Formats: sequence, structure tokens, C-alpha cells
Amino acid sequence: MLLGSMVPLVCKALFTPGGLIAAMSFRLFRVVYLSVLSLRGLGPEYEDAERILGVKSFIVWMRINIPLPFPVILTGATLSFAESVSDFRFASALVPQAHIPLLTYSIFTAL
Repeated sequence: MLLGSMVPLVCKALFTPGGLIAAMSFRLFRVVYLSVLSLRGLGPEYEDAERILGVKSFIVWMRINIPLPFPVILTGATLSFAESVSDFRFASALVPQAHIPLLTYSIFTAL
């Protein structure tokens, strides 16, 4: 009974900007996850080499831990953006009822 009374609230929350962001995030999670999964191959060898040379932890973080995963994270973000822009089905289903300005639907209505 409780679950049945929550359905209208969930449907109403889906047609808000936050609901749209959440739905698209769940849909594109696999793209980001697979991109970040490639970070598992990075071993601690680089950090250990810096520490053996006597470099402080903050400098190790700035030289190793930020630059190495940056291309992978950028790739995941770029793929997610490209997928979200190209997905017209999702936009055409949610945007007209919610009146949320979305790039793909705005292009469609301008044509």
C-alpha cells in the first residue's frame, strides 16, 4: 500500500531538472565506470619511486596521482556528454512535459 502511494511522487520528481539529471546519470553510469575501470592497471610503482627519492606526499599527489588518471576521467566525461547530447529519445520523452531546456530538444523544436 505504501509503495502504491509513492508512485505519483516519484513520477512528479522525475519531471524536474534533478530527476532528469539522475535518470541520465543512471543511464550513462556504465560509460564512466568502464572508463574509470582502466585506472586499476595503475600500480603504486610511480608513487613508491617518488617516495624513495624523498619527495613529500603533496608533491607526489600533484606529480603522479592527478596527471595519470586525468585522461581517463576526461574520456569518461567526454563520452558521457556525447551520449547525452545524442540521445534524442530520452529528451523527447521527458522534456516536453517538464519544460526543461535541453540542447537536443531545443534543436528539434527550432527546425
